[in-house]
Amino acid sequence: MFLGTTSYAVYALHRPVLSIVNGIAQVLHIHLAAFAPIAGVVFLVVLLAACWVIDFAYDQPTRRALARMTAGARPARFASKPETMRG
Repeated sequence: MFLGTTSYAVYALHRPVLSIVNGIAQVLHIHLAAFAPIAGVVFLVVLLAACWVIDFAYDQPTRRALARMTAGARPARFASKPETMRG
């Protein structure tokens, strides 16, 4: 269930977080390739933890609030077929 709840956050955030990490590494003159296996595992663990926090603190409360707001709403009605076009 953990990966299911965090999967969208991982999808949405992995690229920006990776860019930030690479930018910080460049400023600090750290070559991440030298730490390849460990850096990848650490990145994955930190990303999953951050995504879980985001899901818990933002996504779930937002979904609950939206569900409460739309609880009494009726589904939108679609327009019926146009009768015949008169021309």
